Amino acid sequence: MKNTVRKSSFNRRNTMSPVSNVSGANPPPPENTLLCDWTRSTSECREFEFVKWTLVVGAVLHFLVGVFGLWVLRYRNGGFKRAIVTDLFNMEGSGVRPKPADCFILFETVACFLKPLSHFILLLDNSLTPLWFRIAVDQLYWWLAYVITPVCYLVGTSYVIPVTEYEGKFAVYRTPATHGQLHSEVRIFHPTPLQRNVFLVIGIVYPGLCCASFGITAGVLMERGYHNAADILTIIQNVDWELMFWLLGCIIFYYGVKFTLILRAHIITTEARRGLPFAAFGLGNLKSRSPARYLFIVLQLTAFTAGSILLLSGLLNGIETWFKRDLLKSEDVRLYRFLVFMWSAPMTVTYFVKFALITVHCSRNKDPKPANVSQQSTTLAPNYGGQSMELLTLHLHPNFSSFSESTLALERGLYELVTMHHPEDKWQEGSTRDWK
Repeated sequence: MKNTVRKSSFNRRNTMSPVSNVSGANPPPPENTLLCDWTRSTSECREFEFVKWTLVVGAVLHFLVGVFGLWVLRYRNGGFKRAIVTDLFNMEGSGVRPKPADCFILFETVACFLKPLSHFILLLDNSLTPLWFRIAVDQLYWWLAYVITPVCYLVGTSYVIPVTEYEGKFAVYRTPATHGQLHSEVRIFHPTPLQRNVFLVIGIVYPGLCCASFGITAGVLMERGYHNAADILTIIQNVDWELMFWLLGCIIFYYGVKFTLILRAHIITTEARRGLPFAAFGLGNLKSRSPARYLFIVLQLTAFTAGSILLLSGLLNGIETWFKRDLLKSEDVRLYRFLVFMWSAPMTVTYFVKFALITVHCSRNKDPKPANVSQQSTTLAPNYGGQSMELLTLHLHPNFSSFSESTLALERGLYELVTMHHPEDKWQEGSTRDWK
C-alpha cells in the first residue's frame, strides 16, 4: 500500500498538475510530497501553513499600500481627475514622453491591487481556477510593477537631461571650477526621439509577447498533459524575465549615477554663485529646507533602490528557474522560505516609502516656508531664502520621485537663479528645448 501511495505522489510531482480536492476536506499532506510551488499551487504540499500565511500577509500589505497610492493620486492631483490617465504621455517633438512620476504612482497602485488577487487565487482550491489564469494574473503584476514603470521612468528621464553640448551620441555637461575644485565634466548617452520611441514600444510590448504569453501557454499545455513542452516554455519565460530585469537594472544604475552627478554639480555651481558655502551631500539633505538638495537626495535614493530591486529580482528569478526542482525536493527549507517571503511581501516597503516621500514633498510645496540664508549648517544643505526660495518652489513640480518632471522643474529653477545674477550665462538650445 505504501508503494502505491509513493508512486502516485511521484507522478503528481513530475506533472505538477493542479490537484482538485473532491471531498472538500484538507487532510495533512504525506511526508514524501514536494514543497509548495508558491507561484503555481498550494495544494497537497509541505510548508503549506508557512506559504499560506506569507501569502495572506503579502496580500494585506499590498492592498494597504494600494489604498495609500490612491490617496496619493488624489492628494497630488487635487482629486480623481480624468487627466491622471489621459496626460500620462505627452508629445515632445517627434517623440512620446511619459511622465514617470505619474506613471509610477498609477501603475504601482494598480499592481498593488493585482497582487492580493494573485495571492487569493493561489489560496483557493486549485479546481476553481485554471492554471493559465493564475499565471496570467501574476504575470500582469510583474509586467506593470517591474517593466512598464521603469521603462516609462527611463524614457521620460532621457527627455530632460541637462547638457551644455553634444559630442556624437553623447551629451556633455560641464561646470566651472568652484570652491577650489577643478571643473567637472559628465558624459551621458543621449538617445534620439526615434530611439526613445523604439525603446518605449519594445519595453512595453516585449514582456507581454515573450514573457507573459509563454507563461500562459505553458499553463494551458500543463493542464492538457504536455508537460515537457510546458517546462520548455516556462524556462524561456523565466530567462526572458531575467534578461529584462538585469538590463533595466543596469540602465537605471547608469542613468542614476550620471544624472545625480549632473544635478550635484549644478547645485554646487549655483550655490557658489550665490555666495553660499559648500555643504556635503548626504542623507541629512532629507531635512534640508533647500528644495534642490532635498530633491537631489530623494532622486538618488529612488534611482539606486529601483536598480537594486531589479537586479535582485533577476537573481532570485534565476535561482527559481534553474534550481526550483531541486529546491522543492529539499529537506532544508531555509532558502525556500526566503524565496517565498521575497516573492510575497518586501516590495510593499519600497512602494510605501516612495509614496510617502511624494506626499511629504507635495505637502512642503503646498505650504512653503521661506528660509533664512544666514542660517547655515554643516550637516544640512544650504537654504535658499526670500525671493529665490519662492522662485524654486514655484518651479518645482509637486512630485520629485521621478527624474523627469522634478528634474525639469529643478533645472528651470536653478537656471533662472543663475541667469538672474549672471545674465551672460547662456545654455545651448539643446539644454532648454525640453523646458518649453
